[in-house]
Amino acid sequence: MDKTKEYESLEREQQLDKIRAHKITKSNHLIRHARSSLGALQSKIVAFIISKIEPDDTDFKDMEFNIMDFCDVCKMQSSGMYDHLKKELKKLRDASIWITREDENGNEIEETFSWLSKVTMKKQSGIAVLKVSEDLKPYLLELKENFTSYRFEEVMNFQSKYTAWIYDNLISRLGLGEWLVSLDEIRKQTNTKYEFKYIRSRIIEPSLTEINKYTSLKVDYIKLKKGRSIDKVKFIICSKANKEVIEVDYKEK
Repeated sequence: MDKTKEYESLEREQQLDKIRAHKITKSNHLIRHARSSLGALQSKIVAFIISKIEPDDTDFKDMEFNIMDFCDVCKMQSSGMYDHLKKELKKLRDASIWITREDENGNEIEETFSWLSKVTMKKQSGIAVLKVSEDLKPYLLELKENFTSYRFEEVMNFQSKYTAWIYDNLISRLGLGEWLVSLDEIRKQTNTKYEFKYIRSRIIEPSLTEINKYTSLKVDYIKLKKGRSIDKVKFIICSKANKEVIEVDYKEK
């Protein structure tokens, strides 16, 4: 490699490192009370989009999604990805996210939003121009408390469709050191009807393998029984990270 190409390669890697270090900041309510059946690639796309929101943004701006940057930072082949990501972005535009909250009288209500309100593809430049749904402003903008923030590099290597959901729930409870969750809640949030042995083999263990390998968390779990049956799972959460990678402000369990 000549000096010019070596310099360009080093410069590109430094640029990608900056992208990997971008922070993803979400309200804990969005993490814990939202249901959205995303695949592994769609979860990465959402994380990449949220990482481009600036801390001082007060509104959602038109956002450039550079397909080459996304593929390079996630170490994915870029060949043929324009058409593939075009399809995935359309799915995100059409997909809904359910968020449960309480109204002013304390009654539980569910609201459904889209992740994106608009997608514009620019084939020549390999750039998509996106607009995040305005309904998500309370969950992604101007967050001063009860939020979780981590670098994009934490989630860029996930392959299982369930890992991002489990990681978000774990990281948002890092200060508590544990996450106690019922099997019914896991089924509800992952839109599955599995018995425990399948939840363990298809959701929990593949996700924890990736989380322990790729992220700043070290996680194990304990099975809890009600009578003879497994009823709940308790995840034990430890951090391998420093403050620069993760920031959690928690107010609710």
